[in-house]
Amino acid sequence: MTDKKTMVRAPASPMNMNARVKQIATYAEGGMEDLVRYSGSSDLEKSTARAKEIIGAHKLSCMDNDRLAGADPVSHFEFLALAMLLDLVPGKSGGGQLWAVPYGKTVTPIVGHKGLMTLWHRAKPGTEIVCRLAYKGDKISYNPTINRITQEGSNDVEEIFRERPLKDMVGGYTVILNQHGKVIASSKPISLVDMLKRARKSQTYKPALEKSNPDEWWTWFTPNTPWSTWPEKMAEKTIVKMFLGSGQVSVEGSKLDRALEIDTLAEDANARLRYQDVAEIAPPTHPVPEGLHVQVSDVEAPEEPVAPRGAPQPTGEQVEYGEEEAPKGDLFGEGPMPAVDPEGNY
Repeated sequence: MTDKKTMVRAPASPMNMNARVKQIATYAEGGMEDLVRYSGSSDLEKSTARAKEIIGAHKLSCMDNDRLAGADPVSHFEFLALAMLLDLVPGKSGGGQLWAVPYGKTVTPIVGHKGLMTLWHRAKPGTEIVCRLAYKGDKISYNPTINRITQEGSNDVEEIFRERPLKDMVGGYTVILNQHGKVIASSKPISLVDMLKRARKSQTYKPALEKSNPDEWWTWFTPNTPWSTWPEKMAEKTIVKMFLGSGQVSVEGSKLDRALEIDTLAEDANARLRYQDVAEIAPPTHPVPEGLHVQVSDVEAPEEPVAPRGAPQPTGEQVEYGEEEAPKGDLFGEGPMPAVDPEGNY
């Protein structure tokens, strides 16, 4: 095993942290003209107000995370430019639309579950996309002929959305509803096994944690990161992304399409997003203030994996429900996506 780089840095004092975050915000405001341009709007006043809102939200995120605050100042500005490009408010202020996650010296953008929902509404007005997780004992059937998933008791909202044990999760599926709540398209069910294949590509996935606790997949990720903190929401987000990436529904040319590309690249531990690879994002034209330096070292070397990425994995057909009756239909298996319901007009 190769030696790891070690991050050795004294915790920032509250006073130093406050000063640094203010410097980052001041640096960002110095590029206001550039940030406004990323909005693509001709309404200068509205775009400026939005940029100030996004900068303010990012300041709050930095105050909660000294590693984030210590990242490359240019990377902070590029993250804000991306937030303006997608028109998503970052951090808790935005309700989880867009997260700034420190990865080495870089501020990495992670589009949240709520961000995907927000961008969907903009791309497909009058519709709603919903992910529903499936657990042992759920009675779910899927009819590929009419492209419909039905869940027994599906009118009982309290029953479907009640809190369930993570250990009982077996997968999930996505439905698109029209403005009247009618299902106009459904995904084929996605197994937990297939969802975790995608999750293992995350920068925060640690093979050693999976090896030490193979039965609890939500423990396989670095603590205090999205997968370890909000495993259900990240599972829903991943299942929705798999559905949107299937080609069954077209979002080409929309900000949602761009967000999916960027988020997938940002989460991939093998790719490591570089902002210069995002065609719309240009390096800031204003200089970094003197004294505003990077305060974190580069990311530590990855741990040796349990198995090579891409190695054969169990198929969804091996998911077991462990209850009296398994759901009807070819559920939580692999195969081509069914054709979309013509009523959906997608």
